[in-house]
Amino acid sequence: MTKISIISVLLCFFFIFRTYSSENFEMPVSFGIYGGPNFNMHNPNFTFSPRLNDFRIRSVEFNENALGLGFNAGGILNAPISDYFVFSGRIGYNSLNGTLKSQKEIRIGDTIFNSDNLIGNISYLEIMPSIQFHNLLPLKRLYFLAGLELGVPLSEEYEYAEIESYVNQNLERTLKETQPIEEKNLRLALALGIGYVFNLSSSFMLIPEISYRLPFSKVSGENKFDSWEIPQIRAGISLMFGFPPKKKDDIIEESYLNVGFREVNYYNKEGSKNKLEKITIEETQYKELFPIVPYVFYRQNDARPLPEYQINADRKTGDFNIEALEADAHTINKSILDVIGVRMREIPRANLTITGTNDDMGEARNMELSQRRAENAKEYLVNNYGIEANRITTKAVGLPQKASTKKDPEGVAENRRVEFASNDDRILYPITIAGEREAIPTPDNIEFVTFAESSHPVNRWTIEIYQSDRLLKKFEGQGEPEPVRWYIAPNALTPGAIPLEYTFTAHNEKGMKKSASGSVPVEFLSFTRKKAENLPDQTISKFSLILFDFDSDVINNMDRRIIENEIIPEIKPNSTVKIYGYTDRIGTESYNKQLALRRANQVRDALRAKVPQAKYEVYGVGEERLIFDNNSPIGRHLSRTVQVYVYSPKN
Repeated sequence: MTKISIISVLLCFFFIFRTYSSENFEMPVSFGIYGGPNFNMHNPNFTFSPRLNDFRIRSVEFNENALGLGFNAGGILNAPISDYFVFSGRIGYNSLNGTLKSQKEIRIGDTIFNSDNLIGNISYLEIMPSIQFHNLLPLKRLYFLAGLELGVPLSEEYEYAEIESYVNQNLERTLKETQPIEEKNLRLALALGIGYVFNLSSSFMLIPEISYRLPFSKVSGENKFDSWEIPQIRAGISLMFGFPPKKKDDIIEESYLNVGFREVNYYNKEGSKNKLEKITIEETQYKELFPIVPYVFYRQNDARPLPEYQINADRKTGDFNIEALEADAHTINKSILDVIGVRMREIPRANLTITGTNDDMGEARNMELSQRRAENAKEYLVNNYGIEANRITTKAVGLPQKASTKKDPEGVAENRRVEFASNDDRILYPITIAGEREAIPTPDNIEFVTFAESSHPVNRWTIEIYQSDRLLKKFEGQGEPEPVRWYIAPNALTPGAIPLEYTFTAHNEKGMKKSASGSVPVEFLSFTRKKAENLPDQTISKFSLILFDFDSDVINNMDRRIIENEIIPEIKPNSTVKIYGYTDRIGTESYNKQLALRRANQVRDALRAKVPQAKYEVYGVGEERLIFDNNSPIGRHLSRTVQVYVYSPKN
């Protein structure tokens, strides 16, 4: 029971200390007065030979410790060195009075001497430099003290008294003598103490303190007193006037916020970085195939898709239009459930299998979670697109059959998904966007490298890109700005020689806002201009063959059908075919570059086997040019791709 009580008391003290531990206490420069009682622990060990009126010589032993009461008072100055060290200097009066007693009875002839007392009246001028140690414990106002006490003797005298009686006589008398203590020593002592600071106001402090003084010197160098030491316990209190440090709110800080663009670059299709000096928009006949990633990804232990998926639980049949989608593969795949719902409704004989998976790590053996993921996807299609439930089969497995690596957190995240498969290829077939008059930008991958130098942390920033007054793209972020890449989709820019303007704006925690702007010229090559200036004209077809499995260069069945049905018909004997292989960012850069080249070579071999007369150029770019946002599992899957550009001159 006693142990429990002790532990409870200690815990109470701990939590009390914690309430005071948020910020360091700052001792201000201060001065004041101090005073208090002294408990003088006289420690004698000497033999004293008094000479009283009768001049009889005898020896009296004083070897019993005695406690005397004195007082101390003076002035004090505190000067902080840091949050942890404060210099404290003191000068004042120190009284070490005390009464020594000897209880031995001494007989000389028929005379008896007893009740001998020796009263020391001892005082010093005290000078003490010391260091206070602050903020060492959670109780921040508590400090420790260590210093050196130097005492200059002011008065040192003793008063000796004894009772004299006689054998066989009923007679006694008290004899006294008062003499100065000769050969007075300077007092030198080590001071160790502890104190606590109470604030009475913003300028006045009350500081109780207790200390122990360990002497290194004797009271006197005289033979009869050369073993007389006086340790001391002192209790006192100081009243201090301080110059309080300025509060943080009162400190005038120089606030600044400087922003700008360090670099504005572009990446060519080979992955090389170059300074952006202009953008060319070419009006041409263009066709692009946007791939479908047949997966929906989830957070750990969650049966709801990631927030990036644009899923509307209240969507009604007919609200969604595939043709209205933005010409961007990442955006298209955020709406994959809606794309599948529309196509399942348009192709009534198609059936769908939805397989729920888990990451086999934090979700290991959770088949119920895998099943709920699959059932929720099915429920969305049935409720929002009216798909008959018997056309959709759900399954639950652990790790996907073609899983991503479990050695990387991003690979683990990709294994938390549902997979779609259909008996009709049209359900998951790529989306084609084609036009006779498309505005194709070159370059189409721009990077903005910004900076924000601020006296206070930057809490948010934006990059806005305009043509004239038309906002083309807006990027937002929090904290320190990071490089931003913008993939310019076909038709994203307004046809015409209208400069591209961009503005970077940062806000810091002080409420300051600063912007920096720049622009880049735009050259427009219209059909009319190309014809008037006899410039070469061409058609451009772009195809993304994606869903290479993780760490694989094997062309899957869907992509082989795309090669046969879509790409080969576009290649003419005089066409130039440029093939770029890419990877996600998982793995080393050198390995990914080799993997990307292998993927590109596989596609080139398949195309050249059918149209050997065309000119083929192969590039293994790897992760040097991340063409999709790799912070997203959709973007990482889209990055495992080979992009094929077919340039065919027009007659």
